[in-house]
Amino acid sequence: MSTDWCVVDEEHFFIRGRIEIPIIDYPENFVWNVWTSLSEESFMRSQELWNDPLRVQEKPYFGWLQTEIPSYENTVNCKTWVHTQPVGTIPQVEVFEENHPLTLDQRNGVTLMQVQKIVESLLHG
Repeated sequence: MSTDWCVVDEEHFFIRGRIEIPIIDYPENFVWNVWTSLSEESFMRSQELWNDPLRVQEKPYFGWLQTEIPSYENTVNCKTWVHTQPVGTIPQVEVFEENHPLTLDQRNGVTLMQVQKIVESLLHG
C-alpha cells in the first residue's frame, strides 16, 4: 500500500486518481481525489510503468470508481477510464457511466455557483 495505490488480500487492486470537472467561465477545474479499482493485469502494468516517462503513452485502463462523492448519488462502481499522467502526477479518472450526473458534469462542466454550493455543504453540513 502507498498513498497512490493499494492491494487488498492479493485480489483487489486500487489506484488513486483525480476527477477533474471543468468550471464554466473559470480558469481552474474542480477536483475530486478518488480511488478506482483495476483488474490485476491493468494494476500490474501500471506498477511496471510507475516511474517510466513513457507511461503517458499507455492506453487508459478500465476501472470501477470506489469513492462515494458527496453531492452525487451512487458513484461507487461507476465505470471509469484511468488515464496515466507524467511521472509524479496521479492519473486522471474519466467517468463514463451513462446518464450519471457525474459523467455529465465532467463532460459539460459546472458553474462556479454549483461548486460553491458543494463546498458549502461539505464545510457546513
